[in-house]
Formats: sequence, C-alpha cells, structure tokens
Amino acid sequence: MIELPMLRSSERKDWKRCPTKWNWRYNESLVPLTFNAGPLWFGAGMHLAAAEHYVPGFKRGRDPRETWLEFVGETMDAVKTDKYVDDETVDSWEDAAELGVLMWDHYLKVYGNDDHIEVLMPEHIMKGIIVDPVTKKPMVRLVGVTDLVARNHAQNDRIELWDHKNMKTIQVAHLNIDDQNGGYLLLATKVLHDQGLIKPDEVVRGLLYNFLRKAKPDTREQNEKGQYLNKDGSVSARQGSPYFLRHWIGKTKKERNSQLIHISEEARVMKLQRMGKLPLWKTPDDSCRWQCNFFTMCEIDERNGDVEDYKKRMFKKADPYEDYRGDKMNYKASVLGYKERQDS
Repeated sequence: MIELPMLRSSERKDWKRCPTKWNWRYNESLVPLTFNAGPLWFGAGMHLAAAEHYVPGFKRGRDPRETWLEFVGETMDAVKTDKYVDDETVDSWEDAAELGVLMWDHYLKVYGNDDHIEVLMPEHIMKGIIVDPVTKKPMVRLVGVTDLVARNHAQNDRIELWDHKNMKTIQVAHLNIDDQNGGYLLLATKVLHDQGLIKPDEVVRGLLYNFLRKAKPDTREQNEKGQYLNKDGSVSARQGSPYFLRHWIGKTKKERNSQLIHISEEARVMKLQRMGKLPLWKTPDDSCRWQCNFFTMCEIDERNGDVEDYKKRMFKKADPYEDYRGDKMNYKASVLGYKERQDS
C-alpha cells in the first residue's frame, strides 16, 4: 500500500514561493548545519507558554511568565523591536527573557483570564485525507496544529480555532487569503465532529488570530486623552501600533470548498514535479538573500557548480514532518471530499 504524502500550510507556502526551495527542503529534507532559529525560537517559547496557560475548561493553567522563563533557562538572546524617541522610530535590541515577561505582563493586564473562553483542546493536531474531486481517490494527508480549539461564550457559544502570533509588526491584510487558516478551517468541523470535541450541529466557521506584538509597553508620558507625548510635552506623531489584536477570519461553505479544490490542484502538481514530469522553476528576487537558506546553493546551481558537494558540506537531513509522525498521529484521519464538504 502506497502511503499518501503529508501536506501542511508551511509546505504549501514554500512551494508557491519557489518550487526549487520546496524540493530541497521537503523532498530532499535539507536544513543548514548551522541553522539559526532566531525568531522561531522566541515564537516556540511563547507558544509553549500559551499552551500551558490555556488548558481545557474555563480555569486557566500555569502562569505564562513562569513557563516562558523556564523555556529560556540560561539562554542569552536579544530580540529586535521598535521604540519611539521624539517622533522617530528606532531599532532597539531587547533581552529576550525580559521582553517575554513584559509582553505577558501586559497581555494579562489587558485580557485577564479570558473568563468567557472555554478551552476544548490546546495544541491540537488535525489531519484529514483529501480526496481528489476529479478521480475521487485519496491524494494527500493534510495536517496541521491549531493552537487552540475554544467555545466563545461571549459570541453565542461560537466554536473558534485560535492561532497565537508573536510579530514585530501586526499585519492582517493578507489573512483572508492565507493558506494556514484556509487549511485549518477546511479540516476543523469534520475532524472535531469525528473526535467528539464539538456537537453534531456545531460548525467551525472561523479562526481567531491572537496577536502579541514584540514590544515593551510604551513608558512615554501621556496627556489626559491618553496620547503619548514627546520630551518637550508636545503630542507625538508616533502614537504606536497596537500591542495586541484579536482578528477574526470567517469562512463560508463555498470558501472552505474552494480551499479543498486549491489543495487538490496543488498536490497534483507537486506529485508531477516529484516524478520529474514537470520542471522545478525558481522565483528569484531581492528577498532571497535574507529569506532563503538555500540562496548560496542556488547561486552555485545557476553557475553550473558542484551543488551536490555543497549539500554534503553545508546541509544535513531533517524530516519536515517529524512532529506529525508516531503516537501523536495514532488516530483515524477524517476523509474530506468535495461532495461531503458541499453538504456540510
């Protein structure tokens, strides 16, 4: 029996960005020997703190500041943030441990215990088998981890997926067409029904992005209107960006169905590229220098250099789906086909 390939939102994103990058990472499983986690490390710790705080039920769990400091341990790291000095935005490097604590301090003051949120499941792995709308045959296993499944009692008991985001700047304009929420919302209702986590008549129609901006609370003086002031007492033109934002993205039945079609089409092309029946093109631009781990290897490839030798010296193998194998995945995958989603 041929095992279906896995697919998640980050792979879809990399494939759309550059099929050559996708091939090196997801088919050849390459990562740099000196991989620098950077912001990924900070985000992993903040996600862990949120997961241990939002435990099942209404009562909150461990203090996220405590979890964060345990995660950091003896690690010494700095995080780049923005701060305002007399109408100017300047870069500021902050101690990661201190910044995380200050962010959680501020967050808890704003949201408290979120008494209206009933947590159904934190850090929940979802998987579903996508059926090809044309051939009606299974073609790919769609997988993902939602940070939170919750019932929002302040929104008519609305079932929500949550995704915690720790960003230097909060941007939401692209989220309506984001692959991540599209894939999660395609899976959620069927998977949660099959697992008995939500009632048969409940539908997951949206995802809540829970943004925490990487920034210390603004300590500038404020006037009676709450406006921040410059040192000379004038009102600053830089009033600052929101520190937190909870941004809701809803999807209709048609939108969820469209996502199923998109995924099946993408999986079909990926399969042909893996088989060598379609070429692996590149999409170079100026972001490749700082965004892609394979930039130098790509240059060598363009000069017809020895790419295989460079791979051996500078890269190692790491399974991109390691977290989705083993005991965590030992439950039956939900099957999602076009007609089924049309009727649900």
